[in-house]
Amino acid sequence: MPILTLIYLSLSMFVSYFIFRTEKSCTGSDRSAFNSNLIVLFSEEYDRFPKPSPPSYRGAPRDLPIVSESDALLDTEEKRVIEWKFSELDTNKDNALRSPEIRDLRDLVKKLVRPKACAKDFLQYCDLNEDEGIERDEWSVCLGVDLH
Repeated sequence: MPILTLIYLSLSMFVSYFIFRTEKSCTGSDRSAFNSNLIVLFSEEYDRFPKPSPPSYRGAPRDLPIVSESDALLDTEEKRVIEWKFSELDTNKDNALRSPEIRDLRDLVKKLVRPKACAKDFLQYCDLNEDEGIERDEWSVCLGVDLH
């Protein structure tokens, strides 16, 4: 075998190995960290968002920031935040996030949220039934927060 062929084969194997080793996939622990980072980002936005005065509920604690009646059922801050973010993104109020509604979110996630390996396929990962939309239940499952 000519020496140039051997060099070429060695070089191509090295490059293939290097490319394979540097392309990191999103592991379970990566996904957990990604979800936490994304929820923190949403929480910071939620905290800056003006909220109306809470409606008066008999026996409701005054210090609980309730944005809507359905919020009264959401017993954790994480649940409130992801429910609020879904409602913000669902501009046509069809209870599904479609491509035009999540375009900005996709770009934001790819730029800001780590690990990057999880950011690349975030929206495809969330679309559990592969109908090119993310329903409310898929959104909560994807982010690891049970709304029920």
